[in-house]
Amino acid sequence: MSPVRNTKASRKKSDTVSPDKGESVFILVGKIRRPHGVMGEILLQPYSETDEHFMTGKVVYIGKDYQAFTIESSRNADAFRLIHLKGVSSPEEAGLFRNKDVYVSSASLPPLADGEYYKYQLIGLSVEDEKGTKIGVINEVIFTGANDVYSVISAEGQETLLPAIPSVILSIDINQKMMIVRPQEWL
Repeated sequence: MSPVRNTKASRKKSDTVSPDKGESVFILVGKIRRPHGVMGEILLQPYSETDEHFMTGKVVYIGKDYQAFTIESSRNADAFRLIHLKGVSSPEEAGLFRNKDVYVSSASLPPLADGEYYKYQLIGLSVEDEKGTKIGVINEVIFTGANDVYSVISAEGQETLLPAIPSVILSIDINQKMMIVRPQEWL
């Protein structure tokens, strides 16, 4: 199975905005937790495997209105990041962003090696079993900690949950918008 880069993916409007054919404009990469210090720094909880989204000079979009900010400085803080946004200079101003989601533009994501893809690219893929029977369309990627689970919705509205493990997910073709699976059989 191809490697998957960790960016949250969901059809829920709060996570992505999809103008056409499931192509995301904004990708959820973190959540602002609270102000830090007296200069307007912000404690950010990253949802991404990489800190590249939060480096100095990068543009992030905050909240449901996707307000754009340039990161003026960034540093590690254990499992979190401390960032300073251009134009934010006090803990009171930083506090206005408490518990807001942080997004990046899908166009700003770094290119991946062949056979790799971002989780948001899975949304909207058609899913068939290895015999060619259509199961549905991926609606959401659920993060469980052990492995991701793909929520697939059939034409009739029935949900099928597929664990993202090699014995179940046989192939993924992003260009053809197709996933071939071997659903688990339960005793």
